[in-house]
Amino acid sequence: GRHVVRCGRVLNREVRRGGAAAGEPAQDESDWALFPEALPVIQWWTSHAGCQVAIASRSPKPAAAVGVLSALDAMPHFSTSQIYSDRKTRHFQAIRRDLGVPFDSMLFYDDDPFNIKEISKLGVCCILV
Repeated sequence: GRHVVRCGRVLNREVRRGGAAAGEPAQDESDWALFPEALPVIQWWTSHAGCQVAIASRSPKPAAAVGVLSALDAMPHFSTSQIYSDRKTRHFQAIRRDLGVPFDSMLFYDDDPFNIKEISKLGVCCILV
């Protein structure tokens, strides 16, 4: 079975809960929201399917990304998080090390075709969303 899932597009930058007007970039944690289906899907994977869920994010602002995910109470649902500006292959090497899960037992969702191409070379099952 598959053991690790990274759900692409967990955060919705289009939904503004804070002071940002439509079309303006998000300024802080209050300007972000989770896609409504994100946490139920992650909870299903962890509770019912027995999977470990990890984050692999190529964010130029790791502290801000963790701050947003923490403010939205999402971080406790992840077994490990790799959030930093680097190649996705480095993220997955760290996930494999942290969780002890081989690449061929991982499932990866992403909306970037380049990431899908690179990570699939590791033997990870990849799905473009």
